[in-house]
Amino acid sequence: MRRTISWLAFVVCIPCGHAQANPSAITLDQLFNICESRSVSESASRGEQLGWQRLSEAEFDEWRSAFINYNGGSVEVIGWRRGEPDRSDSLSFWVAEGPNGHKACYYSASDAAGLLEALSQRIGKPDSLDKNEVVISAHWKTGLSEVYYSQAGAGALVNISSPD
Repeated sequence: MRRTISWLAFVVCIPCGHAQANPSAITLDQLFNICESRSVSESASRGEQLGWQRLSEAEFDEWRSAFINYNGGSVEVIGWRRGEPDRSDSLSFWVAEGPNGHKACYYSASDAAGLLEALSQRIGKPDSLDKNEVVISAHWKTGLSEVYYSQAGAGALVNISSPD
């Protein structure tokens, strides 16, 4: 169920738009630091250190509405974007309440070079790894948290989730 919610979140969560500056790419330490936040306010404090453009509440309106309709509870969300409109990275963090309460972090990378290997070095060998000509996907279960990785072409998505 959580995996379905996470993929639903991907489909509608990553809004497109213009970034104003092009600060540094996120490191895995920064990603996990933000994703391990206990609340949206803690995530906001940690995420602002990236120097990325913060997404507005209005940019999440459609996603929030779809998520609430699907999940059946409330959700708080925050996000950031870095890069050019056709080649941007984005990061979203949310805490969902209700029947499927959880917290999750969703990172979309425009350049996935070395990301799977770096995740494997940090977390260990994936519990599942599938590679074909089009997509690479991996999954790790670490305690109560789950990490999903999916790569198509040069871009990749990382979803980190845990129970509320």
